[in-house]
Amino acid sequence: MKKARNIAETFIWTPLIGFDREHDDKGVAAYYSTLGFAPDGISLFLFCPDIVHYHDGLAQERVLPPDNCNYYGHVRNEIREIQPWTNHDLRDLVTGLEERGARTFMGLMGVFVDREPHDAEPYNIGHREWLLDHRELVGAWTRGNYSLNVLKRFRDGTYYEDFFLAKVRRALRDYGFSGLHVADNFCPPGTGGTACNGDFSDDMLGQFVAHSGLDLPAEIVAP
Repeated sequence: MKKARNIAETFIWTPLIGFDREHDDKGVAAYYSTLGFAPDGISLFLFCPDIVHYHDGLAQERVLPPDNCNYYGHVRNEIREIQPWTNHDLRDLVTGLEERGARTFMGLMGVFVDREPHDAEPYNIGHREWLLDHRELVGAWTRGNYSLNVLKRFRDGTYYEDFFLAKVRRALRDYGFSGLHVADNFCPPGTGGTACNGDFSDDMLGQFVAHSGLDLPAEIVAP
C-alpha cells in the first residue's frame, strides 16, 4: 500500500514590522523562534506597488516609504513601532529567509492612498505616490473608490502591464525574491469581484471594442 504524500504547504503573509531591522539578521531568528516551525514560504507584505514603480536597482541605499514598512504606514503593532527599513535591509531580510528554506514573495496591493485633490484631507504616507503623476491608470470604478487599474494604458497608448512586468522582474531579481504575490486591486482590480462595479472608462471600452470586434451603440462609446 502506497504511503500518502503530504502535499500541504504553509505560507505566511506578514509586513516588515514583523521583523526587526536593528538586528544583524533583521530579526529572522527571533521570528522563527516565535513561530515554532519553518514555513514553506513567506510573503513580505510591502503593500504599496511604488517599490516596483520607483525601483532603479540597489546600487544606492535609500529609506523605503512608511507604507512599504507597514500596512498603510501604521505606526506600531503589539510588539514594536514602525522602523525605517532601507532597500538594503529588505534585500538582507529576503536573503536570510531564503537561506532558512522559505520561498519569499513580494506582496503588493494596488491601493491608491493619497487621493488629492479628490479628498479635502488626503492621507500623508511619507512619499509622493507614483499614481499621482499617472492618473490615467486610476480605475474609474462605479463604486467610487480610487485605485490602480492594472489593465489600463498610459497616455501614449502603451500598456501598464508591460511596464509593470519589466519593472517587477528586475525588482524581484535584485532583492532575491522567489516570486510575486499580488492582492487587492490587482486581481480583480477594484471591482469587489463583480462586473457591474467595473471600470467603464473610454480606455477600457476602447480596449474591449478593439479586442472583441463588436460594434457598440453610439451612446455607449461616446466620450
